[in-house]
Amino acid sequence: MESPDLPAPIHWIFFDCFNTLLDDFDEAGDETGMKPISHIPVEAGFFTSPLEFHQTYLNWRTNYWDSSHWKEMPLRSRFLAVLQATEGKYSVEDLNHTCDQMMDAFHQTFPNEVRLAPGVITMLNRLDGRVHMGVVSNFFLPGYPASMLKELDLDKYFDFILDSAQLGIKKPGIEIYKNAISLADIGTGNLDQILFIGDNLINDVLTPIELGMRGIHFDRSAERGGTASPPQVPSITHWSQFSL
Repeated sequence: MESPDLPAPIHWIFFDCFNTLLDDFDEAGDETGMKPISHIPVEAGFFTSPLEFHQTYLNWRTNYWDSSHWKEMPLRSRFLAVLQATEGKYSVEDLNHTCDQMMDAFHQTFPNEVRLAPGVITMLNRLDGRVHMGVVSNFFLPGYPASMLKELDLDKYFDFILDSAQLGIKKPGIEIYKNAISLADIGTGNLDQILFIGDNLINDVLTPIELGMRGIHFDRSAERGGTASPPQVPSITHWSQFSL
């Protein structure tokens, strides 16, 4: 498959981070990072099984955000909200202790799951020096995308790395895109000089296009499940298919 034809010039590329530059989804396509720590709230008596906790977390995440607000919630606050929603009566000490255990376990397990997306280094080397590049990532711990990119020696390619926990707003909240545009120092009349690429169709393609940027969907549906790119949306399925 050929990379979609794009009108010139592209001066900036904004990349999503996880499951775009870096992969963290498991063999079932799950990208929450919750499964390796799901035993902790079970052992503490909040849930009857790891599956129950994981499904409850997914349901909470779906219900928390809607089109009226995209305020990021840090990971520990997420854990607290999910545990407090259970029917049992627990002390503040129990809640805090379990949240602390879950946070410690996440910090230990999640980095070990993160890996380079196939073909990403070759792609970035081709672009290096030809175009400015930045990262605009949803993540619930501030600085984690930058830390993971640095750990895998990718941070050197980017002029900035912005995450939703730093800003307090996640994609598709408009403020995070405005912040990235400001960091790129591009005027509102030149937003078509920015290309946004990522695995989330709404966050990384449709919303940037609505704002005046261009977008390409990095379609991971064959590996992760979910909906493939609609025919009218420019897309790639592997970094070898992308070039300027």
